[in-house]
Amino acid sequence: MTRPITPTASPALPSLRHPWVEQLLNEHRQKLHEWVEGLGSPLHLIFPQILEANIKQFQQAFTRAQVCGSVLFAKKANKADSFVRTCSERRIGIDVASTEELERALAGGIIGRDIGVSGPQKTDHLLSLCLTH
Repeated sequence: MTRPITPTASPALPSLRHPWVEQLLNEHRQKLHEWVEGLGSPLHLIFPQILEANIKQFQQAFTRAQVCGSVLFAKKANKADSFVRTCSERRIGIDVASTEELERALAGGIIGRDIGVSGPQKTDHLLSLCLTH
């Protein structure tokens, strides 16, 4: 006889918020409410500067560990072209999963060898584009 599985709560993980985000939430709460009221929800505020700082931290971790590694930004995670520009400026790659994502990465200055292609369904057109870049 098996015992029934008792659901347990996952351990709480505190969110890791950049100080700029914390400041925005604490000091401009009313403005954020106004933006949601006027623009609708969800409201996405992005900070390419924070992405740049995160990239630097990853690259420094590789250096400290004395390992060769690379950082790829997951394009699917955020469609903002400003992140593509940041990746291009910091000379890191992008992981794409569709033709549109590949085209946006290339248009944003990411070179073909710095683009990873993942995802379960790769169309012939996507694969053809990959081979030409």
